[in-house]
Order: sequence, then C-alpha cells, then structure tokens
Amino acid sequence: MKNILLLSFCISLFNLEAQVSNSLDAKEDINCENQIYNTRELQQFAYNSHCKAEAYPFLSDNGSDLYFTADHSYHWLFYTNKDSVTQVWSVPVPIQVANYTGSILSSYFSRDLTELYFTNNSSEVFHCKSINGSKTQFSQPVQLKFSNPNNPNDENAFAPFSSLSFLDDFNKLYAVISDPVSGLGKLGYFLKTSENSYTYQSNLSIFSEEIGFMSSDGLKYYFTCDDDKNVLFCRTRSSIKEDFGSDVYSVKKFEAHLKITQCRISEKTNQLVMVLNDEQWDKNDIYFYTLSKVDTLKKFDLNYLVIQDNYALKANPTPLFISNPKPDKKSLKTVELLNQAGADMVKIEIGVPFPNPAKNQFSLYYNVSGDNLNLPMPILHITDLSGKILYSQKLENTSGQVLVIPEHLNPGSYYVKIEYHGVFSNSLKITLSFS
Repeated sequence: MKNILLLSFCISLFNLEAQVSNSLDAKEDINCENQIYNTRELQQFAYNSHCKAEAYPFLSDNGSDLYFTADHSYHWLFYTNKDSVTQVWSVPVPIQVANYTGSILSSYFSRDLTELYFTNNSSEVFHCKSINGSKTQFSQPVQLKFSNPNNPNDENAFAPFSSLSFLDDFNKLYAVISDPVSGLGKLGYFLKTSENSYTYQSNLSIFSEEIGFMSSDGLKYYFTCDDDKNVLFCRTRSSIKEDFGSDVYSVKKFEAHLKITQCRISEKTNQLVMVLNDEQWDKNDIYFYTLSKVDTLKKFDLNYLVIQDNYALKANPTPLFISNPKPDKKSLKTVELLNQAGADMVKIEIGVPFPNPAKNQFSLYYNVSGDNLNLPMPILHITDLSGKILYSQKLENTSGQVLVIPEHLNPGSYYVKIEYHGVFSNSLKITLSFS
C-alpha cells in the first residue's frame, strides 16, 4: 500500500510499501514507537511523539501559528511557527504564563493572538493577555466565573473543560462540558454577563461525546463524535440569533480506521488541524489536512448511524497501523545548512528546556538533519558555565522530545547543548533545584 507520509523534520514526502496487520487486536503486540497512522491524505505534525499525546491544537487564521498541549510534558501549552518559504515548523517552545504553574488542557486565542483563554484539568477557565505582543509570553491569568440559572447555588455547574470557542466580540462562548445527566461530552453555549463572567444557556450537541468548535462568525459549528469516529461534521445557521437546525452535514469523511477527536480550521487557508488516536488517550498525534473544493457540505443521513451497527465489516476492521516504516532516502530534499562536519552538512535545532527552573528532570524538543542520515545518533551534553561537560546522554532518534534526568549534578545553573558528528548546537541555560 502506497501512502504519502511526512518525513519528520525534513518535511518531505516519500512512498512507502508496508505490510499491514490483520486485526486491530494485533496492535497490542506491536511497539507503537515504530508505527504510524495509515493515512492517505494527511500530513503529520513534525513533532509528534508516538505513544505519547499531543492534543488540543489551535491554528491561527493564516495557518502559520500552532499552539498545542503536550500532556506528557507537564500538561503544558507549546508554540510553533511555520516558515512561509520552507513550510517547516519551528522547534516547539513552551509558552510562559506569569505566576501560573497549573496545567493547561486546551486553548483559544483571539485573531491577533494577543489574548489567550485556556482550561485546566479542574474545569477552570482562565484569561490572560500577551506581553508586548509576544506569542509566547502572557500576563498573570484571571479565572472566569460561570453560573447556571437553573442551579444558581452550584458555581461549577456546566463549567467548560475543553475546546473553547468564542465569537469575535467574546460575548458568546461555546465549549465542551460534561453533561451531568449522561456524563458525556456535550457542546455548551454561554453568554457573557459581566467582565470575566459567563452564564450557561443550553447544549447544542445531538451525538455522543461531541468535541467541536464554532467558526468565528458563529454560523458554522464543526464537530467530531463517537457515533461516527472518522467523520468531520458540521451544522449551520444563517444568523447568530437563530438556533442551529436539525440538519447535519458531513464536511469530510476519512478512512474508516481513523478516530478524529479535537480539531480546528484555519479559516483563511482552509487548513484543518486534527488529533487522531487509537482510542487510547496517551497516543494522540496531530495531523493536517487541506480542505479542497470537493470537501463540500453534504447532508448526512442520520439513519446511517443505525445501519452501520450491522455492518459485517465490523468483524474484520481496517488495521490502524502500518508496521516498520522505512523512508526512501533518495527522496530527501536539501535542508537548511548550519555547519559542516567533514564532507557532510548538518543542521541542529534545539528547543527551550522545560520546565525551567527544573527540579530533578527536564525535557526539550530537538531536530537534527543533514546530508548523511547514517551517522551515529546525536548526543545531549550538560556543561557548567565554563563549558566543561558534566553529563552526556546519547539520543535514540534524530528528532523528537528527550527527557533528561541528571541525578548526580548539584543544584545550580548549567548549559545544555546537542552534538552531532562534531557539530554543536547553541547552548541553552537550565537551572536545576532538586528540591
């Protein structure tokens, strides 16, 4: 089976011939670090970490700024920017929110990316503003308050826990809530009643476990659901003063084995960013898809949801993974050059360590590429302020995220850098406390 895949960090396409397992059950016996989703149309995010979770992506209007939550990295929010010429995403860096040390589950930004709203794991919603126009540094957050007129004594009733969407004036908020009756995720509608205060109005969902978002003009509601996991749905209305009608449209139907959860659309570029998983939360990956002219809104037959339960194909579902992908090195394109090691040109990118200051461990993203992919794996070094190497760790891949636990070092300030075939990256400062 030929599939077009994105070669991580080189962002080049190659063809792949692969054997596919015969059953979804077989994936339990496969090392997921060696697997990729079997997708014909999608481009994967270069910084996905297999068997871990990148989730709740937010894509800017022009499709060049991406925020996402990495819940294996202290439940924090990361930022990356796509180069307008090379179309390559930069190494993700953790955002900085003043005097906030809690978790971040999902986020929403204003059109100019100067205002940030986010939720945490306690169904709390916060609002903060960019510092001096920065896309990664934000002010101390203010917690929003929510009320339910049907239960005024319950301050936490129907509070959002993910997938925030606002209209442009921020007077109306849409978000996924946990329905107290069914316990399922439902999209709730809130009205702004005062500064930093919203009142619950109603639910919009009609399917099970809906996760969706509202277009900025409030006329289209895009969502996924557990009733048909590989379809992106939409409901429309002609005015924000109207309720959504009963008609449901399928924007795009993907391969049967895919499960789509969170998603966003860059409205100017029709770029869809989505999260796929194998129904295990800790294995989410981010993918991109460009909506084309053929992806028109088609009325969805709700009877299909009943009929499909009798499909004989359910006894032999489409496999989720392709085993042991092997890149075609001849298809690699020339990459930006950083330095020369012998006859080979190499490039090293290193992300900001997080958390920083750290206690006994920290993480960072990195990317190493070059003319010769058969060189030994890169090495991470920690040095003192004079440059003396105190700790070294051989990396298992040329790109991704690494966890560093330098237990023998004393509390203090150090530098971290990556070496590849005699070439060194920039040195970044890290403070260890071990407290």
